[in-house]
Parts: sequence; structure tokens; C-alpha cells
Amino acid sequence: MTVVLATTLEKKEVKIFQDFENLDINLSLLRPCDLDKPEFGDCSFPSLMTESRPKKVGTNVLTVTIDNDNPYEHTFFGMVSYDTVAASFTITFKDYGYSCSFRKQDYEESNSLRFYGIWYPIKAEIGASLEETIEYKPIELEL
Repeated sequence: MTVVLATTLEKKEVKIFQDFENLDINLSLLRPCDLDKPEFGDCSFPSLMTESRPKKVGTNVLTVTIDNDNPYEHTFFGMVSYDTVAASFTITFKDYGYSCSFRKQDYEESNSLRFYGIWYPIKAEIGASLEETIEYKPIELEL
């Protein structure tokens, strides 16, 4: 999973904890909001997931300069496993300290699987945006 922090500004300095404490990433299954009215689109169902992440300290701060041509990118390597007894998937990102599980049946009944998240600013200046959302791309698992 590659997380990209980009800006439309000419130049911007951002602060990131080296342990990514100010990054909040979650996984969710997407299903129709209303089965009788598919035109309403999909809604997120995070309640179908079991997530775990240890609390981090957020000590060392990394300051990076980004602009519209040079975003900050970091890749987290994950592992997908399948438990045949529980009929469930687990996705683990050890370097981020995140793990989530979901039932195979819930995945098959959903339209897609997505990661989404927010970068929280560190000691943001007055008037700054209090969060930067992370755009997502749907993920497909081969069954």
C-alpha cells in the first residue's frame, strides 16, 4: 500500500511522525447504501472488520517539503492470509502496526474493499486544515 501526501499548492512543508502516529488508515467493505435503491451508491461498512493497532508514541518528527510535482510517498508492505477454518481474511502491515480481519462471505457480498485515512497535522498553524484525507483505490482479492 503506497500512501501519497500531495498538495495543489506551489510548495508546502508538512510534519510527519516517523512512526506514522499522525496517520490514521482504516479498511472498509463497500456495499449498496440501500438495496432497493442502488442509485444511492455505496456506503462504507467498517463494522464488518476487526481492526487492531498498537498505540504509538509519535516522538521523532520528520519535516518534508512537497509541491504539486513532488509529493511525499511511503509504501507499507502488507501480507494477506486466509484462515480456512474461520473462513476469514487477515491483512497485516507490520511496519505500520495495523491488522484487520473480515469474513470471506462479507467480502463476497460487498462491491469493493478500500483503505482510507487521514493525515493529522502536528502543531498546525492557526487557520490550517485540521486533516488531510487520503484518496483510495478499490482493492480486489483473488478468491
